[in-house]
Amino acid sequence: MRKQRTAKEFQQKYTREDTLLLAALDERHNTLSGPATKKPCESAYRVFGETDYQPLGRISIAHLYNLRKSKTYIGQRQQYEKTRPVCSKIGERRKPNANGQPGFIRIDSVHQGDFEGNSWAAWKIKIWV
Repeated sequence: MRKQRTAKEFQQKYTREDTLLLAALDERHNTLSGPATKKPCESAYRVFGETDYQPLGRISIAHLYNLRKSKTYIGQRQQYEKTRPVCSKIGERRKPNANGQPGFIRIDSVHQGDFEGNSWAAWKIKIWV
């Protein structure tokens, strides 16, 4: 009879609180690079004696990026903002307004239909004076 072997899980070195602390630090510093993020963690523990930063002060830069990919970190940092509607005038056909200035040029790059009874295929250039 075969028995199923269960593998031991690795002990977690960095807790949920460490990940939340990293997310708060990145929020304050606008998510710096890995080496630049590690420096404040080291100095917070060594210089200022904040024991909360001890694990993050010893973290490798590669593992710091792994913590940034975790669900806890993403859930803390991710913010959703609805798309705001914008009224644009794409595709509106009208005569260009030169405001009395000479040399105003109109260039249409694709088949835009008839212009003053002429059907031009590729480029239409009209100088309004």
